[in-house]
Amino acid sequence: PAALKAIAAPYPHLHFYPTGGITEKNLQAYLQIKQVIAVGGSWMLPRDAVASGNMELLKTLAHSTLQVARGGVGLAMGAKVATASIDQSARLWSISSGECLMTFTGHTDQVMCVAFSPDGQLLATASTDKTAKLWLCSNGQCAATCVGHSGPVYTAFFSPDGCNLLTASHDRTAKIWDTTSGACERTLGKFDRTVHSAVYSPDGKMIATATDDSEVIIWDSASLQEVRRITGHEKKVFSVQFSHDGGLLLTASMDGSARITEVQTGKERLVISGHGDWLRCAAFSPDSLKVVTASGDGKAKTWSAFTGQPLLTLSGHQDWLRMAAFSADGGAIVTASKDGTAMVWRADNGERMRKLDGHKAWVRWAAFAPDHQRRLSVEFAEL
Repeated sequence: PAALKAIAAPYPHLHFYPTGGITEKNLQAYLQIKQVIAVGGSWMLPRDAVASGNMELLKTLAHSTLQVARGGVGLAMGAKVATASIDQSARLWSISSGECLMTFTGHTDQVMCVAFSPDGQLLATASTDKTAKLWLCSNGQCAATCVGHSGPVYTAFFSPDGCNLLTASHDRTAKIWDTTSGACERTLGKFDRTVHSAVYSPDGKMIATATDDSEVIIWDSASLQEVRRITGHEKKVFSVQFSHDGGLLLTASMDGSARITEVQTGKERLVISGHGDWLRCAAFSPDSLKVVTASGDGKAKTWSAFTGQPLLTLSGHQDWLRMAAFSADGGAIVTASKDGTAMVWRADNGERMRKLDGHKAWVRWAAFAPDHQRRLSVEFAEL
């Protein structure tokens, strides 16, 4: 951009349409030059995507480019993040001010995970005290305690309809709980090792589990029968997530890689690597076009989920990262670290927007609150 500014200065009557060297990282810098009327670049529509002839993919890529071009995240006043810490508490934060709005206390050991219900009314926490808890986001009161695991509970995530909570535990089981009563409805207990993570597919028809080995198992959520085993990693898998349409599965492993696999066929689509240490977490963007990874090297990175090319590196934490996730609109990323903080970043340029500092120990998890009244970014025109 500096060179173009220098060229444009003596010729205010000229307009420019740069196409070389344009990336997501510098797109905004070019568009801020008054004489630049448009930008281009092959990164917007990779050659392989064009060759595929997949119009839905091309349309989604175009929308993603438009989101970047329209500028930033513009976090709405009132946007919130929840964090879970080994200091036995969870907290709710204002992103705009960095203020802690509410503290959830009641667990008697480390809080390992935090998740919002789809309607944003409930907060779920998972703890090494062998329980999961459901909290009212309106007043911080505990609405239900899920008792039944015989070991630490590592993750707790809601079903898409919010009626159930799915937990993963060191006791080699995953359990499904009623979110109204906190009662255990069913147990998925066919594992030989610790279950690190268990998540629902977007339509709620499947469950994916990551255990203390290199395989991931996909289950039918109604019958709890095994549907498919996903292989490819060389070491234990820590996290698993479905794509927005349920067609792909994203996994992160101690072997230092994240992998994208087709759910229906088990075919490996992409291997992502480039961190200096093992991965604890990988997450799709809402449109599944990007991936964010969190590593023991203290960094988070974003990648193209189509090509595997690196996009951004998020540096600033002082210790290794446990997780990273996109906001619901894809405009922001939250990271949680052993350094005792969570951080919120712009997803388009990697700028740090907020440091959430207040826990007394390692922050294990963080989650954006859903917001049905407003978007975290500007509205985008339909193509």
